[in-house]
Amino acid sequence: MKKLGLIFGMIVLTLSMNAQENELKLSPLGFEALVNNINGKTSNELYETSLDWIGEYYENPDEVLKSSINGEKIRLNGVAFVINKGMQTYTMRYTIELLFKEGRYKFDLNIKNFLLTPSGMEVSLKKLGVYNKDGSVHKRGQKWISAIEVAGNLILKSYHNYLTGATSKSEDDW
Repeated sequence: MKKLGLIFGMIVLTLSMNAQENELKLSPLGFEALVNNINGKTSNELYETSLDWIGEYYENPDEVLKSSINGEKIRLNGVAFVINKGMQTYTMRYTIELLFKEGRYKFDLNIKNFLLTPSGMEVSLKKLGVYNKDGSVHKRGQKWISAIEVAGNLILKSYHNYLTGATSKSEDDW
């Protein structure tokens, strides 16, 4: 019985470690790019499905799509709201670069800046005050880091689920 519990625990630990590896993590330089495997998909299939996702995810897909190389690469610009409890709401402007190879894709989300709502003031990640000059987290920075990571990971999760077909079909549930 103990062996069964140990095996189950190792499986859960392995799954949770894999899930953590596929999440965006913020550093003083921004997000690190992620490479995820999608078994059984060609680079062209990943590229075409990515264009479909852009068409569904973004309100004006023709405006956000900045460049594409058939079957290899897509670059787009977007915005996301970063909401931090007890603090102001920022609009995060970002660029996503998607690269495709057989059975995998690279997701690179680069933060351009933050737009302070309602003043319209633009602030870089560095000027947001999340990190100290030495790269350590500022005392109020962890709340912002969490909020920014949630915003980035919502985009990544939507994209990954669309590629894998894990997206729920809410249109069928009316």
